[in-house]
Amino acid sequence: MTILTAEHIEKSYSERPLLHDVSFGVEEGEKIGIIGVNGTGKSTLLKIIAGVEEPDQGFVTKAGGIQVGYLPQNPEFPEGTTVLQQVKAGAALTQQESQEYEYKAILKKLGIDNFDAPINTLSGGQKKRVAMAG
Repeated sequence: MTILTAEHIEKSYSERPLLHDVSFGVEEGEKIGIIGVNGTGKSTLLKIIAGVEEPDQGFVTKAGGIQVGYLPQNPEFPEGTTVLQQVKAGAALTQQESQEYEYKAILKKLGIDNFDAPINTLSGGQKKRVAMAG
């Protein structure tokens, strides 16, 4: 069963075409990777698939119930936010109903156990894990 289809995706920034007639499908159970040199549109394609950015042409179709998320390479957080506050805020954005203990369990599985730590004191890798948890 096809769970995601991208058809005839095109994206340009000013005069520079970045993606031209990109089409592919993802079948249930498949694991895929997108590889290429810097500046060839990998992140842009992922943003389009996740609905963060719109293509100039083409479209993405997802099977019922399929959600696609996008985690930026360098996530940004509001100033003064703690780890737990950020996870709660991120979960609210995706309309997940969870209890605080569930958020803490997710963070612990990701190797984060100081829930009251200010986000700006975390390493880059820790910030990415907090972004994934939310």
